[in-house]
Amino acid sequence: MAVALVAGTGLHAAQSPQTQALSMPGYPAPGSPATVTVSSPGSEPRMPLRLKLAAGQKETLLMTMNMGVSMSAEQMSLPAMEMPTMKMWADSVVTAVAPNGDISYDIGFTKLLVEAGPGGDPNVAQMIQAGASEITSLKGSMVMTNRAITKSAKLDLDKITDPTMRQTFGAMSSQFEGLSMPLPDEAVGVGAKWEVRQSISSAGAQLFQRVQCELTALDASGATIKVTTEQSAPPQTITNPAMAGMQMNIEKVSGGGTGTITVKFGSLTPRSQMTSSTTMNVAVDLGGQMQRMAVKTDIKMSVAPENK
Repeated sequence: MAVALVAGTGLHAAQSPQTQALSMPGYPAPGSPATVTVSSPGSEPRMPLRLKLAAGQKETLLMTMNMGVSMSAEQMSLPAMEMPTMKMWADSVVTAVAPNGDISYDIGFTKLLVEAGPGGDPNVAQMIQAGASEITSLKGSMVMTNRAITKSAKLDLDKITDPTMRQTFGAMSSQFEGLSMPLPDEAVGVGAKWEVRQSISSAGAQLFQRVQCELTALDASGATIKVTTEQSAPPQTITNPAMAGMQMNIEKVSGGGTGTITVKFGSLTPRSQMTSSTTMNVAVDLGGQMQRMAVKTDIKMSVAPENK
């Protein structure tokens, strides 16, 4: 039961068809692009931050994720669960660059390597690794502006036949949809500060994220940005596919993280190091009795283009 609940809430699975179109004041509506608001333009010299990519451009990227999950239910705490380290490789290619700067690209996943950590269960790592070959069926297509604002993202999990693998791959692949760092419209310099607000679908739930950004380094080739994130969500009901479609009432979501992102204007994938911690308070109907649980998920993730 605990493992199933973790798979449904802590692993950021793909969006459920039952996801509610919720809203939160001050944030873009679900499905709408992120908003970017500059509070300080920084020092001179200033320049517009824009991606400059070409059709046919290819990259290979690697994402590494470490995750720990802890749960408590009604005054009872369960032992923390350390998930195995997962490394995922993907190839991407720019398919088109529109006159307005919009960038279309395809992504195809090529390899998954699962490694049990010192405190992890090797059986879990072996179970995931056993189905890792299915990752080559995982493909997607994305469109973003030359300011790295995602306009559309589609990842196809339909060809993943094993339900456990579909859940696992959805957990990692969904992270790719939010990798781009939205950039300001205005010209900015070192010390510039801006805020990004986004609506995010995660595990069938609608979350809202605020990202505080500070430009710490800038040259003609790229920019380094220090980021601090906050996540929240209104009360809502989701369906957990890992628990035979059982419904869960999300009562509260809180969390955040910190990290550094380096954007190379000629590269599709930013180089990033992020850590985050999110707590989701849920209520589940178990045989007519409402069980309240708190699930805390700690994630450390890095992403980098391998050929840059």
